[in-house]
Amino acid sequence: MAKQKHYFSCINCGAEYHDTDFMYLCPKCAAENTADMPPKGVLKTLYDYNAIKNDFGNGLKEEISPLFMPLLPVENAKSFGPLFMQNTPLMKAEGEDFELYLKDDSRMPTFSFKDRASFLVSAWAKEKGIDTIVAASTGNAGSSLAGVCASQGQKAII
Repeated sequence: MAKQKHYFSCINCGAEYHDTDFMYLCPKCAAENTADMPPKGVLKTLYDYNAIKNDFGNGLKEEISPLFMPLLPVENAKSFGPLFMQNTPLMKAEGEDFELYLKDDSRMPTFSFKDRASFLVSAWAKEKGIDTIVAASTGNAGSSLAGVCASQGQKAII
């Protein structure tokens, strides 16, 4: 696969697809799917982790940096909309035998760490011209997606 910021790989057959291809399942494996079985051909997102390590190192950042935009499946930071993620604090927990950092995402717009994924899904959909997002949730993911979509003028079906 040519070098790009990310690409998709089938969890069953390993076929690789460019990130510009709009699909949820591997076309080869999805042909074997039946209604009574879990879907075959689910695609996972892969990155060139060595390149990321070289470009960004292992340092912890306390705020969102434009340097990370190349890692995201969106082209323009403006696609994240008006409620985009806050710079939530990163706090070190004290301990003798461990090193642990905690991220306080209660400062996010819907008070949930789920906002991070919701912002990304909404921004990606916005760039693809998708105005309705459907999600199955019984809790924070649903309220987060609904809040983010409302701020973007998108419809959320939970």
